[in-house]
Amino acid sequence: MADTISLPERPVAPERKKFTWSDVEAMMRAGVIDEGGPEELLDGEIWVMPAEGEAHIDLKTWLNRTLVKAAPDHIGVACDTTLRLSDAHAPSPDFFLFPASMKASAARGPDLLLLIEIADTSRKKDLDIKGPKYREHGVREYWVIDLAARVTHVHRLDGAWPETPPIAFETDLSPTLAPELCLRLADSGV
Repeated sequence: MADTISLPERPVAPERKKFTWSDVEAMMRAGVIDEGGPEELLDGEIWVMPAEGEAHIDLKTWLNRTLVKAAPDHIGVACDTTLRLSDAHAPSPDFFLFPASMKASAARGPDLLLLIEIADTSRKKDLDIKGPKYREHGVREYWVIDLAARVTHVHRLDGAWPETPPIAFETDLSPTLAPELCLRLADSGV
């Protein structure tokens, strides 16, 4: 009778390494990733975002000009900057509005007046992955501007997430916590 050797069970799938914001900062200092590059830290994973299409760039430029011009002094506007929601979740939304009495770098989910993502090729990710994480981190209002369908999906923490139906570009749209900012995305020319 032969001796048998017992081998440890092998994992079914490879394990993933989860990262923290401190890890990302260390990678930036080491030159592994560029500060302000296309990477986002989403639930501990580093995602490389695709380049923006022309319509995305044009709408972002219009929104930036419109929001900055229309925002009263008590509302800050941040564009394309990292939003540290936790040590494992630091996305870079297209825009977020916050009380101007605080620094944008100090803003967290419950502080935000509005968070906006422009979806050209990222609609599914913005709705199915980012949306629930934003809700989990206390973001009170989240818009996904769907360029292909020419509608905005509005999510409000105190209501349905998302609210239905989506709002057409031709309809006026105002954030609940900053109603003085009325936008009509059809005016963008996109």
